[in-house]
Amino acid sequence: MGYYMKRADAYMEMKMYDDCIEDCDAARILFPSNVYIYLTSASALLEKGDHEEAMKMVETAKKIDKKSTLP
Repeated sequence: MGYYMKRADAYMEMKMYDDCIEDCDAARILFPSNVYIYLTSASALLEKGDHEEAMKMVETAKKIDKKSTLP
């Protein structure tokens, strides 16, 4: 997944949610079908209290991975 997602994961660990979301946005441009990117972004959005945007990310992840067991 590359540099952006490694850094996004680090930002999540440090609770730097805006930076995490920013790197997820950049990673989505490079890897638009990677479900992990959307779920990481959703997690950061949830931590910020943006439940509506988080659900949009989860729904997009579900569309990408139709076999997913996501609720």
